[in-house]
Amino acid sequence: AEIVSINGNTMDQVVERILPYIPADGENQTRKFDYLKRSFAKYYQLCIEPKQQTFTIVYKDDRGRETPRVVEGIPPKELYKHIKSTSPQHPPIETRFIDSSNTCILTISSFRNDLMEKHRINYSFALSQLFIDLGKRFTQNLIIDLRNNGGGYSEYGAVLNSYLTDSAFQYCRDMIVLPFDKSDTAGLDIPETFEGFPSGIEMEGDQLKWKKHSVLGWREPSHPTFKGRVFFLINGGCVSTTSEFASVAHHLNQGIFIGEEVGGSYKGDSGGVLKWVELPNSHIRIRMAMVRYELAVGDLFDGHGVIPEHLVRPTIKGVKAQKDEVLDYALGLLQTNDSN
Repeated sequence: AEIVSINGNTMDQVVERILPYIPADGENQTRKFDYLKRSFAKYYQLCIEPKQQTFTIVYKDDRGRETPRVVEGIPPKELYKHIKSTSPQHPPIETRFIDSSNTCILTISSFRNDLMEKHRINYSFALSQLFIDLGKRFTQNLIIDLRNNGGGYSEYGAVLNSYLTDSAFQYCRDMIVLPFDKSDTAGLDIPETFEGFPSGIEMEGDQLKWKKHSVLGWREPSHPTFKGRVFFLINGGCVSTTSEFASVAHHLNQGIFIGEEVGGSYKGDSGGVLKWVELPNSHIRIRMAMVRYELAVGDLFDGHGVIPEHLVRPTIKGVKAQKDEVLDYALGLLQTNDSN
């Protein structure tokens, strides 16, 4: 069914009012709608009716008939508990072979190291074994499903890029640091990849730069390099490291992209070290990214992320039928190419 309105607010009005409050890189819209999809209850409560507890929802069925229904709201803690209990707990890396091993579907749902450790996955070793296996099976097609991958370690993105090229390449050209008092490290959230920060910051021209990250500089390809056809499945949930990886893969022409525009900017993103700041009057605490990643890519997609060669959006009909239309499209594209 399609929701027409909530408490008299049409869905067009609701979306128009909420979207400006959802963060995104540049002119990107797919990330905004991905956030809206995941966190609609939170944004509705914050932006539309902060104190409302009862909701009259008007919905339309397949025949176009509109029906109102009154429902009671639930506390945020109860909602988040329900979401957590019903969320699938898949390993961050999964593989399956089809077509008598001629095609491999590699699903990477996260580049987060804590999830790798939780599922006892050594990321670098797992990728090495996979690409060795692809060679032994004489696999010709590799579909890398990155949809809804919210990122993690940039190093993990660079490692994956390294198996898809036979030449040295750059992943990240520079990491620009916001000016701050180096003696004041209180409130800094420093990940493992920035160990020792702020030690290692250098002034170059009028910019502060972090020089110690593993994804800076030139990288050699990893072996065995995959030489078959590569297809990337992407959408607005591809952000942070995932959008970085997609930008580098696109720049290096490592495969064909299918789905929707990634949720991050083509040229780079902000992240790494995060700093908590309390605003002096409202005492609201905000978290700021301290490092801007400048990827070693060109100037395409002005204000946007990687836009796929094949734009494929899930349809309501496909969702109801529990079909993966993006993957089905990729498999159909493989068959068309094979027949040619």
